[in-house]
Amino acid sequence: LVISDAQQDKGNLQRMVDKFHASFSTDIEVVNLNDMKIISSCIGCLKCGYDNKCAFDERDDFNGFYKEKVLNADFMVFAGTMTDRHLSSLWKTYFDRSFFMGHMPTLLGKQLGFIISGPLSKNENLRDFFEGYAGWQHANVVNFVTDEIADNKLIDDQLQELARKGIDLA
Repeated sequence: LVISDAQQDKGNLQRMVDKFHASFSTDIEVVNLNDMKIISSCIGCLKCGYDNKCAFDERDDFNGFYKEKVLNADFMVFAGTMTDRHLSSLWKTYFDRSFFMGHMPTLLGKQLGFIISGPLSKNENLRDFFEGYAGWQHANVVNFVTDEIADNKLIDDQLQELARKGIDLA
């Protein structure tokens, strides 16, 4: 499962997601957060604390998507463009809303890859966030691929290796 917020025909992220997708001989699912109905970030009401039922369960697509797609994936790739010192506000909403599963590690044993458009090597805090998120979730970080190098062939090779390694580990 690839989760992205790439804007069609804008920037490198969509091209990297397309190259990664092409690494597979079978079709893999790519979900663009821009295509989902997500009405709000987490509002902190803690309604989910009792039975993992979010106040927004019936009002938008997020919780159904998380339960049906995210929880059933063995290998997931998060794809985003660096905006200031993090990813987009839509990604913040994704991470906030995933709180509806409480403090349970819902990605236990899953393989996580990251495709980042932007200078990740200059932003250790963002890398630490992703590694911490994976650790808290008891998931494994397969690798990070960025477009901060100017060598398209090397980026393509790294995307291919992310696909191969992620499948091997899954």
